[in-house]
Amino acid sequence: MKNIYLEPGSANHCSTRAYNHNTKEGESRFQTAFEYATVGISIVSPEGRWLRVNRKLCAILGYTQDELMALTFRDVTYPDDLKKDSDNTRHLLGGEVSTFSMEKRYIRKDGGVIWANLQVSLVRKADNTPDYFISVIEDIQRRKKAEIALQESREQLKLFIEYAPAALAMVDHEMRYLACSQRWRSDYGLHGRDLLGVSHYEIFPEISEEWKAIHRRCLAGETIRAEEDRFVRADGSVQWLRWEVRPWYQGGAISGIAMFAEDITSRKQSEMALQQLNIDLEERIANRTAELKTLNQSLEGFVYSVSHDLKAPLRGIEGYSRLLEEDYTDRLDDEGRLFVRNIRIGVRRMNELIDDLLAYSRMERRHLESAVLDLSMLVKQEIEGFREEIAANGVEIIADLPPLLVNGDRDGLAMALRNLLENAIKFSRHAAHPRIEFGFVHDDEYITLWIRDNGIGFDMKYSERIFELFERLHRQETYPGTGIGLALIRKAVHRMGGEIRAQSTPGEGATFHLRLPRALEKTATVMEP
Repeated sequence: MKNIYLEPGSANHCSTRAYNHNTKEGESRFQTAFEYATVGISIVSPEGRWLRVNRKLCAILGYTQDELMALTFRDVTYPDDLKKDSDNTRHLLGGEVSTFSMEKRYIRKDGGVIWANLQVSLVRKADNTPDYFISVIEDIQRRKKAEIALQESREQLKLFIEYAPAALAMVDHEMRYLACSQRWRSDYGLHGRDLLGVSHYEIFPEISEEWKAIHRRCLAGETIRAEEDRFVRADGSVQWLRWEVRPWYQGGAISGIAMFAEDITSRKQSEMALQQLNIDLEERIANRTAELKTLNQSLEGFVYSVSHDLKAPLRGIEGYSRLLEEDYTDRLDDEGRLFVRNIRIGVRRMNELIDDLLAYSRMERRHLESAVLDLSMLVKQEIEGFREEIAANGVEIIADLPPLLVNGDRDGLAMALRNLLENAIKFSRHAAHPRIEFGFVHDDEYITLWIRDNGIGFDMKYSERIFELFERLHRQETYPGTGIGLALIRKAVHRMGGEIRAQSTPGEGATFHLRLPRALEKTATVMEP
C-alpha cells in the first residue's frame, strides 16, 4: 500500500496528518492479524511466486519464511493435485470465477504430505488486470486422516460383507441396499442384479406386513432373531431360514439395518425326512413287535408241544423198551439185547436233546433278573454239585478265589458255570492227573473268570464254531453230549452284558474266559446261592 504525503502548511495539513496516522495504524493492525492468524495466509503473484507468507503457513509447511519465499506454490503442491489447482487458478485469472476453494495436498520440507483446505481470491488493479492472489490455507490433516480411515473402514466392511461366507446385507433407513454378500445373492437367486440403492421390498415383494413390522422395530433399536422360520417365496417355493436383524449406527444414531440369514432349507428338509422316517420306523417297530408277539406265542405253543406232545411217545418208547429189557431179556439173544440197549440209549439222548433245546429256548425268551452276585460263591456251589464225579475221576480242583462281585442273572450264571465245569471234567478225565483251575483278572468295568483244564484241548480254528448249536468236535461215543451246552452259555452270558471266549492247544487242555460286568462293592447287595 502506497503512502500519500502532502506539503506542510497547506490547508489540508491537519487532515493529512490524521489520514497518515490512521493509515499506519490500519497497516499495523493488518500486519498483526496477518502474522498471527490461526490459518496460513499468503499473497501470491499471478506468476505463482510467494509475495508474502505468514507464520502459520510456514509452520504448516515446515519452512522458514525466507525458505518459503524462495519457492513457488507449485514447488510445494503434491503432483497429483497440481493440475486441479492450476485449472482453478486459470479460471480465476480468466474471470470465470471470483474465488475458488479446494482440498489439496502440500509437500512439507521434511518430505511429508499434509492435507489442507485452500481458499483463493484474486485482487485486481484499477484497470482490472490481476494484481495478486490472497490464499487462505487451513490444516485439515487430522480430519482428512479420519475421513480416509473411515472410508477405508467402509470399503473394508463392504469387502467383508461381499465375500462373507454367510448371507449378509446392509440397508439404510429407507430399506435401500448399501451392501450385500455374494452368498446373499446366491441364496436368494439374485445373481447378476445390481442391488445397491434398490429397495429391499422391491427385491422381495412377497415380504409380509409381519416382516415389515420387524424391520420397523429394528430401526427403533431392537435386535430380533429366529432360529428357524418358514419363508414362502413369490414363486411359491418354501425356504427355511435362521435369521437376525439388528440396527447399525453411525455417529451414535441408527442409520439402517444389518440383516443376517442362513438358508437352512436342506437341514430342515433332512430333519423333516428324519422325523417321517422315525414315524415310519415306529410304525414298523410296532408292527414288528406285534408279529414277534405272535411268533413268541407260536414258539411257546411249540415249546409246549415239544415238552408234552413229543415227550409223550418218548416216554412210551422208554417204558416199553425197559419192560422188554426187564421181562423178556431171557427170550432175547445177545444181538436182541444190544438192540434194546441202543433203543434206550437213543431215547435217553433224545430226552437230553429236547431238554437242552427247551433250555436254549427259555434262555432266549426268559426275562433275566439282574442282581449283584458273588461269583466265587457260585463257583464253590457248582463244584460242590459235582463232588462225586470229581472224586470218581480223581480231578484236582484249584479254586482259591476272593469275593468277586458281578452283575448278572443268578440262574443263567449258575447254568453257565455248571456247563463249563461239566465240560472240563469230561474232557480232562483221561489225563494222567486231571486238573481244573479257576482264576480271574479284572479292570474298572469287568471281571473275567477263567476255567482251565489239562484235557484233550482243540484246534483254535474251531474257537468260534464250538459255540454254535449242535456243533461237536468229538464222537458221541467218546464224549457224550448234545452240542448245545456252549451255545447256551454264550446266549446267557451275552444277555447279561458279558462275553465268553476260548483258548486251547490240542493235547494241552483248554481255557474258557467268562467276562462279566463288575458290580460296585460299596453298593452291592450280595445274593448268595
